[in-house]
Amino acid sequence: MMRRCLIMGSVASTRPLPALLLTGFLGAGKTTALNALMAARPDLRVGVIENEAGAEGVDSDLLQGAARVVEIAGGCACCTVRGALSSALELLAERTDELDLVVVEASGIADPVPIAQAFQVPAVRGAIRIAATVCVVDVPAVAAADLLPHVWGRQLRFADQVLLTKADRVSGPRLAAVRRRVREHAPHAGFVAGLDDPAVLAPGATGAPPVIDAPRASDPSASSAAGDGHGFAAHALRVATPLDAHRLEIWVREAVRRPGVLRVKGVVAVRGRRRPVVVQGTPQGVALAEARGPVSARGSRLVVIGTDLDPVALQAELDGCAGARPDRAPGAGQATTVSAPGVSA
Repeated sequence: MMRRCLIMGSVASTRPLPALLLTGFLGAGKTTALNALMAARPDLRVGVIENEAGAEGVDSDLLQGAARVVEIAGGCACCTVRGALSSALELLAERTDELDLVVVEASGIADPVPIAQAFQVPAVRGAIRIAATVCVVDVPAVAAADLLPHVWGRQLRFADQVLLTKADRVSGPRLAAVRRRVREHAPHAGFVAGLDDPAVLAPGATGAPPVIDAPRASDPSASSAAGDGHGFAAHALRVATPLDAHRLEIWVREAVRRPGVLRVKGVVAVRGRRRPVVVQGTPQGVALAEARGPVSARGSRLVVIGTDLDPVALQAELDGCAGARPDRAPGAGQATTVSAPGVSA
C-alpha cells in the first residue's frame, strides 16, 4: 500500500465537498480526462484518489496538476483495498478547506457500487458527497470492454454521464452503433462526446455546471452483485537504466498484441531524452508521449495487466530494451505480481 500527497492552489472550497466517481474500462482514457480537466481549470484544487493494480502504482505519475494525490496500490477499490479507500476518503475529509473537488478514479474492472458505499462511513458522510458518476467509454475499443460485459455494464448502469472518447476516429454508423450499445446499459445517462468541455468532470465545483441531467443511477444504497473474481493480474516491471526508444516502442506494440494482455502503462526514462516517456498501450493502440516532468523518485516503471502472463519473461524483455546492462540498482529488473479478486487499472 502506498500513498503520496501534494498540496497546492488557493481557491475557497464548498461544503460539503463534491466528489466525482470516474469509471471506465481498462485504457478508456480516465487519466487523460482528468488531465484535461486540470489543464482547463488550473484554479480548481482537485484531490484525486487513484486506485492502482499492482504493488507499485504508476497512475499518479501520469497526473498533471492535482492538488492532492492519494494513491492506493495493490488491488481493486471495489474489493481487496476497500478499507484503504475509506481511509483515503477520511484523509481528504479532514482537509476539505484545501480542496474544491475530490475525484475517485476507479480501476478499470471496479464495481462502482461498493466504492460509493465507502462515502457512507461516519468520518466521510457529510464532509464529501458524490455529486456525479462519469463512465469513460473508448469508442473504438468497445469490443474489448465487452470481454467483461457484467463489469462494463455495471459501470454504465451506475453512471450519470457517459463520456465518449475518440469518437472522431470511427465512422458515423459505427458511433451510432456504440451509442445504442451503451444505451442498453445506461438508458438514463447523459452523453458527452469528447473533452471539449472538461467542466463536465467537475460537478458541483466552483464555476462548474452540474453534470446530472437524468435520474441518478448512482445510488450508494444499491446492492452489489458478485462481480469479483475477474482473474487478472498486474505485473509491475522496473528498470534502472534508460531504455532505447525504438526498442521500447516495438516491445510495447508486440506486447499488447499477445493473448491475455489488456493494458500496458507507465513512465520510463529513455536514452538521449531529457524527459521521460509516458507509455499507454492496449490491444486497440499504443501511444508514447513525452512527459511534462522527470521520472519520479521511484524510477522507471511499467505495469502490464492481463491473464496467464509470465512476469519473469516480461521483465527480461523490458530489460532487453536497454541493451545488455549487467549493473542494476537494488530492486531494479524485478517483476512484482499482484493477483487479486479484482485487479485492474
